Amino acid sequence: MWRSCKSRNCSSRNLGKQWPIQTTSSTRDLPIAATLFITRMMVLAVHYGQALGRVMRVVTRTFFTLYLLAFGSSVAAEQPLQLFASPAPPYQYGADGEIRGSTVDALRCALSETPWRPHIQMVPQRRASHSLQKGVIDGYLGIAPSAELNKHAVISAPLALEKWYLYSEQPVESLDGLRLGAIAGSNEAMWLERRGYDVTMQVATLEQLVALIDRQRIDGLVVDSRVMEAYLEQQEAFQPAPGLDAQFIRFAPLGLYLGNNFVNVHPDFLARLNARLDDCVTSGFQLDEKEAGEVLKQARALFANLQQQVNLEAALRSARNDYTLAEILMIDQLWQQASVKNPTDEALAITANPTSLALEHWQASHNGRITELMLIDHQGALVAMSRLTSDFWQGDESKFREVVANVDKGLFLSPVRFDASSRHFQVIASKSIFDDRSGELIGVVAIGLDIEKALSGLH
Repeated sequence: MWRSCKSRNCSSRNLGKQWPIQTTSSTRDLPIAATLFITRMMVLAVHYGQALGRVMRVVTRTFFTLYLLAFGSSVAAEQPLQLFASPAPPYQYGADGEIRGSTVDALRCALSETPWRPHIQMVPQRRASHSLQKGVIDGYLGIAPSAELNKHAVISAPLALEKWYLYSEQPVESLDGLRLGAIAGSNEAMWLERRGYDVTMQVATLEQLVALIDRQRIDGLVVDSRVMEAYLEQQEAFQPAPGLDAQFIRFAPLGLYLGNNFVNVHPDFLARLNARLDDCVTSGFQLDEKEAGEVLKQARALFANLQQQVNLEAALRSARNDYTLAEILMIDQLWQQASVKNPTDEALAITANPTSLALEHWQASHNGRITELMLIDHQGALVAMSRLTSDFWQGDESKFREVVANVDKGLFLSPVRFDASSRHFQVIASKSIFDDRSGELIGVVAIGLDIEKALSGLH
């Protein structure tokens, strides 16, 4: 099933601006004419009750005729997007004569209110890559970023997120010196080879890789955790999981590569697609129970250390908090309209205040593990930040709303989010702050964590 886009950018009032469909004045006027005609027919139906059924049949036929005339040009204006994809369940695969999977669902969702319709064909990776480089197709779906493909195409924001794990008999500190196995032609195999690791064996199936570990032919295998989970579900009679240790390596975004020719002809397509994907992408962006537990443990330790180093309660008590909500929203609107190079006076003042400088210093001391810090008052307005944010008002964000609505829950942990500017993944951990004298909720503190650094124990 296709998911419906839920963001404001997917609303009908923005549709014409973002994905224009060519219409003529006659087709634009037809819905109005149809409405007026049907209204008159309904009046006649009420006046001549004995002929109501006959009149309504005429109304129905007329309505559908006018509807087809009015919108037939829009249907005809649908534009095919010719794509290749390589089999990689559960992300993209063929089943019952259809192309399915989480990357396919996300793409269809993002294009559902546009004239573009993806036409997807499953082919081997080498053919898909070669066809994209030669300009034979518009795009290549469900592939990880590649330095080679970057020469010929541009990749979208993630459509799904793979979680790569090292599975081995004993936990290790590094991939260096290990005899590694991977599925031939996979994203994992290409990534390992590009970084100079010893990919001793590349085989066709995960079952073969597991057998190679059992025979001591390789020290470990690298594969997406969902692929391993699907394999274990199918192999109930043979369960290698208890004997294999799992260590997180990295997140791998799967995107849509669009060829340079397509991008040149449709220069606005990619930006609009990326804007819609945020509400359509779900696969891999939720932490599992073990991962969430590890991140929460780290977040609690970080919050405790932060509150020892920076007096957050004093900063919130001394901050200006007499803004009305209308004034906060006005500041927020001006804040968002300003560019990063020319921020508002309010943004400059907050960036330069002592608490923001303290947060910036504390973040820098964690060697890239912390991506951002925000101190927010009880109305959702920013009080301090380690770096300039895109919004002044955080009251509509889950990191604030979830904490305020569930003050007894403790910490809130967001799903994984992709930062397009840095191409890093992060989660936001946030917690409530209470006045130590009155016990009242006075604000929220939020910490952004580089999720790959938080989860990986490998060097």
